Amino acid sequence: MKITHADLSILPANLAEYLISPDLTENLVGLANKYGLSGKLDTGRDRYAEFARLVIDTLKGDLPYEEFEDLLKELLKLGDDMAKNLAKDANKSIFVYFINDLKGLYREKQKVADMFIETEGSSVKIDTSLPSKKSRSDSYREIID
Repeated sequence: MKITHADLSILPANLAEYLISPDLTENLVGLANKYGLSGKLDTGRDRYAEFARLVIDTLKGDLPYEEFEDLLKELLKLGDDMAKNLAKDANKSIFVYFINDLKGLYREKQKVADMFIETEGSSVKIDTSLPSKKSRSDSYREIID
């Protein structure tokens, strides 16, 4: 699971910082342990990795926050009660801090995706990069002569 600089640059600062913080990892591991998300799925993918991917993609705005519980059922093959409880706990420990950002972020990304237009069998690409919420300098990058 890869989080790129491009992913982080379009997110609100607090959400971008959380995505790369140890707090997210601690919350993911805690929830995975509580709900026994170990082993492999029928697809061969690791259950914990798939759960972490769902959470991270939701935080990045790539998946709709409102459908998180349904995605848990569908992709992790969880029962209704377990998916409901896991989604509730994820809301309390992870999503609650970013609810307003998450709802708007997915819609904004969908608007950008809809900006692709087709003209006579060829695609015209419109610049889909969202403006940065906050420009950041990379304090770890050194100038090499």
